[in-house]
Amino acid sequence: MTDSLWKLGLVFSWFILIPATFAKGSAFELLKNESTAIAQSNRLEGWSYLVSGAMVLGISTPAYYLTQSPVMKLVYSVGQTAASGAISYGATLILSQSDSSVFKDVLEKTKGLSLSQKNELAIRYYKSRAEQARTARHLQSLTFGVNGGLLLVSALNTEERDIRTATYFLSGINILGALSRLFIKTPEEKFLTKLHRSKKKLSQFELSVGQQNLAFSYHW
Repeated sequence: MTDSLWKLGLVFSWFILIPATFAKGSAFELLKNESTAIAQSNRLEGWSYLVSGAMVLGISTPAYYLTQSPVMKLVYSVGQTAASGAISYGATLILSQSDSSVFKDVLEKTKGLSLSQKNELAIRYYKSRAEQARTARHLQSLTFGVNGGLLLVSALNTEERDIRTATYFLSGINILGALSRLFIKTPEEKFLTKLHRSKKKLSQFELSVGQQNLAFSYHW
């Protein structure tokens, strides 16, 4: 009786549990889930950029014409430029489709591709995307860092108090931008890490069941 239950459990693991686990943790399934998550995140982030940009623009525009200080006019002008860029970027996030969503649609609409082929293409795609995203992130961090350093040097050598304060403020923004892009990974990099973890867990599971199957064959 015990042997029969053990064999039945092994057959269940081999023919039902492994395919279900593989389907759940496959690269293509993760790609579909991640493309949906990125789309939702882009909409939320896009609206945050739109709202914050509109608020800054609504404050800096009238303030620019009300102030008489040339320094403050410069600060408000920079605020207007940044707010306009934030509104444009937010609209782009909301209205455009991410690369992962486009690639997912291509794989789904291409006839004749097996699940293993879709998985392989998804893995290659996200490896390439993660490398590109990491390179771009490091370049952005370097650019913000250089700008922040130049502004800091300029502030240290400026005697005018208002100009020095404004320059310190802009330097701090650039330095914070450099640090955030240096340490915060992009969604593509996070996805690749999740994919590697999923593949590792799946491989360990298949190895464990494979060993049980060998024992089952011998015992049978």
